[in-house]
Amino acid sequence: MRRSSRLASKNQCHSLLKAKQRKATLLDGNRFSTPSVPDLSGSCGSCTDDVVSCLNNEVIASIANLGFTLSGLPADILKEKIVDCFRAHYINFLGLSHPPLLQINWYDILPPHPDIRALGTPFSASEVDQVIKCMKNHKSPGPDDIPMEFFKAFWKDLGPSVTKILNDLMLQHADLQRINSAFITLIPKKEGANTINDFRPISLENNIVKIFSKLLANILAIHMKSLIDNKQGAFTQGRSTLNCFMIVAETIGACKVLDQDSCLIKFGFAKAFDSIGWSFIEHMLAARGFSNSWISWISYLLLSSSSSILINGNLSISFAYKRDRPSNPLLFNLVADTLSRLISSTVWCGIFHGVLLNFTPNGISHILFADDLIMFCKASSQCFSKIRLFFKCFELATAS
Repeated sequence: MRRSSRLASKNQCHSLLKAKQRKATLLDGNRFSTPSVPDLSGSCGSCTDDVVSCLNNEVIASIANLGFTLSGLPADILKEKIVDCFRAHYINFLGLSHPPLLQINWYDILPPHPDIRALGTPFSASEVDQVIKCMKNHKSPGPDDIPMEFFKAFWKDLGPSVTKILNDLMLQHADLQRINSAFITLIPKKEGANTINDFRPISLENNIVKIFSKLLANILAIHMKSLIDNKQGAFTQGRSTLNCFMIVAETIGACKVLDQDSCLIKFGFAKAFDSIGWSFIEHMLAARGFSNSWISWISYLLLSSSSSILINGNLSISFAYKRDRPSNPLLFNLVADTLSRLISSTVWCGIFHGVLLNFTPNGISHILFADDLIMFCKASSQCFSKIRLFFKCFELATAS
């Protein structure tokens, strides 16, 4: 019994050490590699902080921006310049969005869902507990410095308080903006990274906000199948992208057999969710039948978020930043469904046509693979011009 408890204690120390080391790797200098933590389960020695000393000391020493390279400056000035470059980049690309340049009445295109307005019952303690258990360990904590293992280990004591906080956030009795902050640490995608695009931004946010966002995502995921058109095969329970591949393959084969003058065009959404305007998301959710409470929760999570960039130990001034959340893929799926229904509307109006018109009404026009789109159309310059104009209008109506 004593040996088993001793091993369990060492395993817990090992887990906490891994989390602490990962945090040090992310926060203290943007390391290019993460050394492994020695396995302590078979030793009798005590766990100390000395393991962290094996981290290397590579930092961002220069950055190429706007055609010139920031390097060779005094250390304190160089740090400030590099931080300013990254902060300006993320504010321009992922900061607060502007109203759309093209106004579209989405109520005429998107069908409302009758059950969506009923969403919004208070969270139960068991529901919150289940979400916390599903979250991964060894993740770097946010500004509050509390890892997810803390909530799991002391759930019996923390459960009622955490559940109350989450329900207060849902009812907006608590100020989400006070805790909806994060540190952005930059992970290099390759050795010798020296441009802004060579670094991947990783958000370290408070776990209470993560739990709240995951709870909303779980509720929304239940209704996604009835909200999303059958032309989309990703991020939806009960559907598979394999079916989309089969449809594309069968369509290409049928066009070859019938010798139809057809064309296949593949589109990819660059920076999928980050390029969508927040005001469009609100209008889209309202047109789909979401209640004002749901729209306010999503807006609350997005508009109240702020981040600061950590580079070489320097912390930038905080700014609004659209961070990755569990609900983001589902929200983007709704945006992609909006595009799908808009394409179907233009095909139904006869602006351009799909292929295999003899087999299905209006033919087969498009298939969605998460953030990729495949369109079938007639191979003509006139059709290509119409499709190009269509996507330009969609960009003006939805982009940030």
